[in-house]
Amino acid sequence: MSTVRSLPKRIPVLARLLGARRAVEVGTFTGYSAIAIARGLAADGGLLCCEANAEWAYQQAENANHWTRCLPGRSRELGLQVGSHLDRRAPGTVMRKDGHMMARTVAKVGIAFLVWTLGYAGPATAGPTDTPFPTFSDGRPAVSVYIAAGVIKNNNLETDFVCTNLDTVAIDIGLEVFDETGALRNSVAVGSGAFLNVGVGKTVTVGTAATAVLHEDQTLALNTAGSGVSLLRNGSGRVVATSKNIACNAIVADKLHTVQDPAVSSLPPPSLAHLQLIKLP
Repeated sequence: MSTVRSLPKRIPVLARLLGARRAVEVGTFTGYSAIAIARGLAADGGLLCCEANAEWAYQQAENANHWTRCLPGRSRELGLQVGSHLDRRAPGTVMRKDGHMMARTVAKVGIAFLVWTLGYAGPATAGPTDTPFPTFSDGRPAVSVYIAAGVIKNNNLETDFVCTNLDTVAIDIGLEVFDETGALRNSVAVGSGAFLNVGVGKTVTVGTAATAVLHEDQTLALNTAGSGVSLLRNGSGRVVATSKNIACNAIVADKLHTVQDPAVSSLPPPSLAHLQLIKLP
């Protein structure tokens, strides 16, 4: 019912990271968290607050002047939906930020908000944390094991992932990559980046492309989602498997050059860089 003291600082940051323009708050209480949400919305965005308790709803309405002071010169809209039968005004009343009451039916508010939200819907790009987990072609569902930021396929640099099965049974292992828009660029379900029935203790390597210096058991075939180009300039990755019992490493490598014998060649060794992986619980 009350808001943790630190949340008003975190909520606007989260809203900005999500690029939110429209939001719904179910259970507004006195409006403290509503103002925090509104601070993070786009300048032309809006917030619809739903409160069943008429007493608290009226208290939130009285805080409308505080809304105006917190967001001077903004065009954001604040709506209040009162859902209690104790409300002496008509159910479905909406309070806007200028303090005027506009009576509307609940049905009209719901339909208008639905159309409003769909009208601003963006592309379905979720990235490695929110994209649904795949199912391997053998029908076994995957879980997320590692996340990587900084997967590169650009300027003759490629990224290799090396994974070992530490389980006591054979498992499936796969790699998913995402471009700078958050779009998934390969499909483990159809076999791109997927290894089925990896034996106990066996190691497999998958890369964004073949490299001269490293060995790849498989390379990815990128689809045309997201940016649509066959590059990963600011990419990310997710290692998935049918078991959490795997160990993985990732390397960004110069794909053109190999290690030469310095006794017979003056060429420098190829560039190799370790890419940190985040192990998920």
